[in-house]
Amino acid sequence: MRCPALVGISFGQIWIQYKEQAFRSLRRPDVVKEITGLNPARNKVVLCLTLTALALCLTLVPHRAYGERGCRYEQVRRVIDGDTIELVNGRRVRLLGIDTPESADPRRPVQWFGLQAKFYLKKLLDKKVVCLRRDRDRTINLDRYNRLLRYVYLDKTFVNREIIREGYGFVFTRYPFQYMDDFRRLQKEAIRTGTGLWNTERYRQWLAGYSKRLALASRCRSDGIVCSWDALKYIGKRKRVRLLIRKVHDAGERIYFNSEDDIYSPLNFTVVLIKGDSREKDKGYDGVELLYWGRIAEVTGYIREKRGRAEMEIGDLKELTIITGHE
Repeated sequence: MRCPALVGISFGQIWIQYKEQAFRSLRRPDVVKEITGLNPARNKVVLCLTLTALALCLTLVPHRAYGERGCRYEQVRRVIDGDTIELVNGRRVRLLGIDTPESADPRRPVQWFGLQAKFYLKKLLDKKVVCLRRDRDRTINLDRYNRLLRYVYLDKTFVNREIIREGYGFVFTRYPFQYMDDFRRLQKEAIRTGTGLWNTERYRQWLAGYSKRLALASRCRSDGIVCSWDALKYIGKRKRVRLLIRKVHDAGERIYFNSEDDIYSPLNFTVVLIKGDSREKDKGYDGVELLYWGRIAEVTGYIREKRGRAEMEIGDLKELTIITGHE
Protein backbone atom coordinates (compact mmCIF):
# COMPACT_ATOMS: atom_id res chain seq x y z
CA MET A 1 0.00 0.00 0.00
CA ARG A 2 1.38 3.43 -0.95
CA CYS A 3 0.64 6.37 1.33
CA PRO A 4 -0.12 9.78 -0.18
CA ALA A 5 2.40 12.56 0.44
CA LEU A 6 1.54 14.90 3.28
CA VAL A 7 2.86 18.42 3.04
CA GLY A 8 2.52 21.05 5.78
CA ILE A 9 0.52 18.81 8.15
CA SER A 10 2.14 17.33 11.23
CA PHE A 11 1.41 13.71 12.06
CA GLY A 12 0.64 14.78 15.63
CA GLN A 13 -2.25 16.92 14.37
CA ILE A 14 -3.46 14.17 12.03
CA TRP A 15 -3.33 11.55 14.77
CA ILE A 16 -5.29 13.67 17.25
CA GLN A 17 -8.00 14.32 14.65
CA TYR A 18 -8.01 10.63 13.69
CA LYS A 19 -8.57 9.47 17.25
CA GLU A 20 -11.40 11.94 17.76
CA GLN A 21 -13.25 11.36 14.50
CA ALA A 22 -12.39 8.07 12.81
CA PHE A 23 -14.18 5.56 14.98
CA ARG A 24 -17.25 7.77 15.29
CA SER A 25 -17.75 6.95 11.62
CA LEU A 26 -18.37 3.31 12.56
CA ARG A 27 -21.77 4.37 13.86
CA ARG A 28 -22.79 5.93 10.55
CA PRO A 29 -24.07 3.33 8.07
CA ASP A 30 -23.82 5.78 5.15
CA VAL A 31 -20.08 6.22 5.75
CA VAL A 32 -19.52 2.48 6.07
CA LYS A 33 -21.39 1.80 2.84
CA GLU A 34 -19.58 4.57 0.94
CA ILE A 35 -16.12 3.30 1.97
CA THR A 36 -16.63 -0.44 1.68
CA GLY A 37 -19.40 -0.68 -0.86
CA LEU A 38 -20.84 -3.45 1.31
CA ASN A 39 -23.55 -3.96 3.85
CA PRO A 40 -22.58 -1.78 6.84
CA ALA A 41 -24.22 -4.11 9.31
CA ARG A 42 -21.78 -6.91 8.39
CA ASN A 43 -18.67 -5.01 7.49
CA LYS A 44 -17.72 -2.65 10.32
CA VAL A 45 -14.66 -4.85 10.80
CA VAL A 46 -13.56 -4.04 7.24
CA LEU A 47 -13.79 -0.32 7.92
CA CYS A 48 -11.94 -0.69 11.21
CA LEU A 49 -9.07 -2.49 9.48
CA THR A 50 -9.01 0.16 6.73
CA LEU A 51 -8.76 3.02 9.20
CA THR A 52 -6.11 1.20 11.24
CA ALA A 53 -4.05 0.64 8.09
CA LEU A 54 -4.37 4.34 7.28
CA ALA A 55 -3.15 5.30 10.74
CA LEU A 56 -0.18 2.94 10.39
CA CYS A 57 0.57 4.41 6.98
CA LEU A 58 0.57 7.94 8.42
CA THR A 59 2.87 6.81 11.21
CA LEU A 60 5.45 5.65 8.69
CA VAL A 61 5.39 8.87 6.69
CA PRO A 62 8.29 11.09 7.82
CA HIS A 63 7.01 14.58 8.53
CA ARG A 64 8.97 16.71 6.09
CA ALA A 65 8.79 19.80 8.29
CA TYR A 66 10.92 18.17 10.99
CA GLY A 67 13.42 16.37 8.79
CA GLU A 68 14.31 14.15 11.75
CA ARG A 69 13.27 10.64 12.68
CA GLY A 70 12.46 9.32 16.13
CA CYS A 71 9.86 11.96 17.02
CA ARG A 72 7.34 11.37 19.75
CA TYR A 73 4.43 13.74 19.20
CA GLU A 74 2.79 15.25 22.27
CA GLN A 75 0.60 18.27 23.01
CA VAL A 76 1.81 20.95 25.44
CA ARG A 77 -0.62 21.75 28.25
CA ARG A 78 1.36 24.65 29.70
CA VAL A 79 4.78 26.23 30.00
CA ILE A 80 6.30 26.06 33.49
CA ASP A 81 9.31 28.31 32.90
CA GLY A 82 11.88 29.07 30.21
CA ASP A 83 13.19 25.51 29.97
CA THR A 84 10.35 23.28 31.22
CA ILE A 85 6.96 22.34 29.76
CA GLU A 86 4.10 20.15 30.91
CA LEU A 87 2.32 17.81 28.48
CA VAL A 88 -1.40 17.03 28.42
CA ASN A 89 -0.59 13.58 29.85
CA GLY A 90 0.89 15.25 32.95
CA ARG A 91 4.56 14.49 32.21
CA ARG A 92 7.04 17.33 32.48
CA VAL A 93 9.78 17.85 29.92
CA ARG A 94 13.07 19.63 30.60
CA LEU A 95 14.57 21.01 27.40
CA LEU A 96 17.88 19.22 26.97
CA GLY A 97 21.16 21.12 26.78
CA ILE A 98 19.92 24.50 28.01
CA ASP A 99 19.31 26.37 31.25
CA THR A 100 17.28 29.57 31.61
CA PRO A 101 17.18 32.08 34.50
CA GLU A 102 14.93 31.14 37.43
CA SER A 103 11.30 32.27 37.29
CA ALA A 104 9.12 29.55 38.87
CA ASP A 105 10.67 28.41 42.18
CA PRO A 106 8.39 29.69 45.00
CA ARG A 107 11.34 30.06 47.39
CA ARG A 108 13.93 31.65 45.09
CA PRO A 109 14.13 35.11 43.51
CA VAL A 110 12.98 35.63 39.94
CA GLN A 111 16.23 36.18 38.06
CA TRP A 112 17.11 38.67 35.36
CA PHE A 113 15.47 37.66 32.06
CA GLY A 114 13.75 34.64 33.62
CA LEU A 115 10.21 35.83 32.84
CA GLN A 116 11.21 36.94 29.34
CA ALA A 117 12.46 33.40 28.69
CA LYS A 118 9.25 31.90 30.06
CA PHE A 119 6.98 34.03 27.90
CA TYR A 120 9.10 33.45 24.81
CA LEU A 121 8.59 29.72 25.28
CA LYS A 122 4.90 30.17 26.14
CA LYS A 123 4.23 32.17 23.00
CA LEU A 124 6.03 29.53 20.95
CA LEU A 125 4.69 26.27 22.44
CA ASP A 126 1.59 26.77 24.58
CA LYS A 127 -1.15 24.27 23.55
CA LYS A 128 0.88 23.20 20.48
CA VAL A 129 1.64 19.66 19.25
CA VAL A 130 5.42 19.25 19.36
CA CYS A 131 8.01 16.64 18.41
CA LEU A 132 10.11 15.28 21.28
CA ARG A 133 13.43 13.60 20.54
CA ARG A 134 15.99 11.93 22.76
CA ASP A 135 19.72 12.50 22.58
CA ARG A 136 21.76 10.02 20.56
CA ASP A 137 23.25 8.98 23.91
CA ARG A 138 20.34 6.81 25.03
CA THR A 139 21.42 6.94 28.68
CA ILE A 140 20.18 10.55 28.74
CA ASN A 141 16.49 10.18 29.54
CA LEU A 142 15.34 11.61 32.91
CA ASP A 143 16.70 14.24 35.28
CA ARG A 144 16.73 13.99 39.07
CA TYR A 145 13.16 15.37 39.22
CA ASN A 146 11.93 12.59 36.89
CA ARG A 147 11.39 15.04 34.02
CA LEU A 148 11.94 13.84 30.48
CA LEU A 149 15.12 15.28 28.94
CA ARG A 150 14.28 16.03 25.32
CA TYR A 151 14.99 18.11 22.26
CA VAL A 152 11.78 19.90 21.28
CA TYR A 153 10.77 20.71 17.70
CA LEU A 154 7.86 22.79 16.44
CA ASP A 155 7.62 22.39 12.68
CA LYS A 156 10.98 23.60 11.37
CA THR A 157 12.01 25.23 14.65
CA PHE A 158 14.52 23.43 16.91
CA VAL A 159 13.33 25.10 20.11
CA ASN A 160 16.33 24.29 22.37
CA ARG A 161 18.67 25.82 19.79
CA GLU A 162 16.55 28.94 19.32
CA ILE A 163 16.53 29.69 23.05
CA ILE A 164 20.33 29.84 23.01
CA ARG A 165 20.48 31.76 19.71
CA GLU A 166 17.98 34.39 20.87
CA GLY A 167 19.73 34.90 24.21
CA TYR A 168 17.02 33.52 26.48
CA GLY A 169 19.22 30.90 28.13
CA PHE A 170 22.64 29.37 28.71
CA VAL A 171 24.25 26.21 27.45
CA PHE A 172 24.03 23.49 30.11
CA THR A 173 27.58 22.12 30.11
CA ARG A 174 27.61 19.90 33.20
CA TYR A 175 27.11 16.81 31.03
CA PRO A 176 27.98 16.31 27.34
CA PHE A 177 25.13 16.13 24.84
CA GLN A 178 24.72 15.81 21.10
CA TYR A 179 24.56 19.50 20.16
CA MET A 180 26.91 20.98 22.76
CA ASP A 181 29.46 22.37 20.27
CA ASP A 182 26.73 23.99 18.16
CA PHE A 183 25.02 25.50 21.21
CA ARG A 184 28.33 26.86 22.52
CA ARG A 185 29.00 28.53 19.18
CA LEU A 186 25.54 30.15 19.24
CA GLN A 187 25.99 31.33 22.83
CA LYS A 188 29.34 32.89 21.96
CA GLU A 189 27.67 34.82 19.14
CA ALA A 190 24.80 35.94 21.41
CA ILE A 191 27.34 37.25 23.95
CA ARG A 192 29.26 39.07 21.21
CA THR A 193 26.13 40.81 19.92
CA GLY A 194 24.59 41.48 23.36
CA THR A 195 21.46 39.50 22.53
CA GLY A 196 18.77 38.96 25.16
CA LEU A 197 20.12 38.35 28.65
CA TRP A 198 23.64 39.16 27.38
CA ASN A 199 22.72 42.83 26.90
CA THR A 200 24.96 44.24 29.67
CA GLU A 201 23.78 47.84 29.31
CA ARG A 202 20.16 46.82 29.72
CA TYR A 203 21.11 44.72 32.74
CA ARG A 204 22.93 47.67 34.39
CA GLN A 205 19.88 49.87 33.86
CA TRP A 206 17.66 47.22 35.40
CA LEU A 207 19.92 46.94 38.48
CA ALA A 208 19.94 50.70 38.96
CA GLY A 209 16.15 50.87 38.68
CA TYR A 210 15.72 47.98 41.10
CA SER A 211 17.83 49.80 43.72
CA LYS A 212 15.61 52.87 43.39
CA ARG A 213 12.47 50.78 43.81
CA LEU A 214 13.86 49.16 46.95
CA ALA A 215 14.49 52.60 48.40
CA LEU A 216 10.93 53.70 47.59
CA ALA A 217 9.47 50.56 49.14
CA SER A 218 11.40 51.18 52.37
CA ARG A 219 9.97 54.72 52.71
CA CYS A 220 6.48 53.36 53.36
CA ARG A 221 6.43 54.27 57.07
CA SER A 222 7.57 57.84 56.55
CA ASP A 223 4.91 58.19 53.83
CA GLY A 224 2.21 57.08 56.29
CA ILE A 225 1.56 53.77 54.47
CA VAL A 226 1.75 50.26 55.89
CA CYS A 227 4.88 48.39 54.75
CA SER A 228 4.24 44.96 53.29
CA TRP A 229 6.42 43.27 55.92
CA ASP A 230 4.36 44.92 58.70
CA ALA A 231 0.94 44.00 57.30
CA LEU A 232 0.56 41.03 59.67
CA LYS A 233 0.22 43.53 62.53
CA TYR A 234 -3.01 44.91 61.08
CA ILE A 235 -5.19 41.82 60.63
CA GLY A 236 -8.89 42.74 60.30
CA LYS A 237 -8.17 46.42 59.65
CA ARG A 238 -8.63 48.44 56.47
CA LYS A 239 -5.26 49.85 55.46
CA ARG A 240 -3.25 51.04 52.48
CA VAL A 241 -0.22 48.80 51.92
CA ARG A 242 2.84 49.38 49.74
CA LEU A 243 4.73 46.43 48.28
CA LEU A 244 7.49 45.63 45.84
CA ILE A 245 6.03 42.87 43.67
CA ARG A 246 8.67 40.15 43.61
CA LYS A 247 6.50 37.20 42.53
CA VAL A 248 3.36 36.96 40.38
CA HIS A 249 1.51 33.71 39.79
CA ASP A 250 -1.52 33.27 37.54
CA ALA A 251 -3.33 30.24 38.98
CA GLY A 252 -6.36 30.38 36.68
CA GLU A 253 -9.21 31.71 38.81
CA ARG A 254 -6.82 33.80 40.92
CA ILE A 255 -3.63 35.79 40.45
CA TYR A 256 -1.24 36.12 43.38
CA PHE A 257 1.06 39.13 43.77
CA ASN A 258 3.72 38.50 46.43
CA SER A 259 6.06 40.90 48.22
CA GLU A 260 8.81 38.39 49.10
CA ASP A 261 11.07 36.11 47.04
CA ASP A 262 10.09 33.25 49.36
CA ILE A 263 6.30 33.21 49.23
CA TYR A 264 6.18 31.06 52.40
CA SER A 265 8.02 33.64 54.49
CA PRO A 266 5.94 35.10 57.36
CA LEU A 267 6.95 38.54 56.05
CA ASN A 268 5.28 37.87 52.70
CA PHE A 269 2.23 39.98 51.88
CA THR A 270 -0.01 38.67 49.10
CA VAL A 271 -2.54 40.53 47.01
CA VAL A 272 -5.09 38.01 45.67
CA LEU A 273 -6.93 39.04 42.51
CA ILE A 274 -10.20 37.12 42.09
CA LYS A 275 -10.99 36.99 38.38
CA GLY A 276 -14.47 37.80 37.14
CA ASP A 277 -16.80 35.81 34.89
CA SER A 278 -15.78 32.76 32.84
CA ARG A 279 -14.97 34.84 29.79
CA GLU A 280 -12.50 36.85 31.83
CA LYS A 281 -10.92 33.69 33.22
CA ASP A 282 -10.45 32.35 29.71
CA LYS A 283 -8.35 35.38 28.83
CA GLY A 284 -5.81 34.12 31.34
CA TYR A 285 -4.41 37.64 31.78
CA ASP A 286 -1.59 36.76 29.38
CA GLY A 287 1.67 38.40 30.36
CA VAL A 288 0.51 39.63 33.76
CA GLU A 289 3.64 38.22 35.44
CA LEU A 290 5.93 40.11 33.12
CA LEU A 291 3.90 43.32 33.38
CA TYR A 292 3.75 43.49 37.19
CA TRP A 293 6.97 41.82 38.35
CA GLY A 294 9.41 44.29 39.91
CA ARG A 295 6.91 47.12 40.22
CA ILE A 296 6.10 49.14 43.34
CA ALA A 297 2.36 49.05 44.01
CA GLU A 298 -0.11 50.20 46.64
CA VAL A 299 -3.43 48.59 47.53
CA THR A 300 -6.22 49.51 49.95
CA GLY A 301 -8.51 47.05 51.70
CA TYR A 302 -9.03 44.79 54.68
CA ILE A 303 -6.00 42.73 55.68
CA ARG A 304 -6.64 39.12 56.59
CA GLU A 305 -4.45 36.31 57.86
CA LYS A 306 -3.91 33.05 56.01
CA ARG A 307 -1.44 30.37 57.08
CA GLY A 308 0.49 32.80 59.22
CA ARG A 309 0.87 35.42 56.46
CA ALA A 310 -0.99 38.62 55.58
CA GLU A 311 -3.04 38.99 52.43
CA MET A 312 -5.66 41.22 50.82
CA GLU A 313 -8.30 40.34 48.24
CA ILE A 314 -9.20 42.52 45.26
CA GLY A 315 -11.60 42.11 42.34
CA ASP A 316 -9.95 44.30 39.72
CA LEU A 317 -6.37 45.04 38.67
CA LYS A 318 -7.20 48.75 38.88
CA GLU A 319 -7.28 48.37 42.68
CA LEU A 320 -3.56 47.57 42.57
CA THR A 321 -2.08 51.03 41.95
CA ILE A 322 1.32 51.02 40.28
CA ILE A 323 3.72 53.62 41.71
CA THR A 324 6.78 52.84 39.58
CA GLY A 325 7.51 50.60 36.62
CA HIS A 326 10.61 48.97 35.14
CA GLU A 327 13.26 51.66 34.84
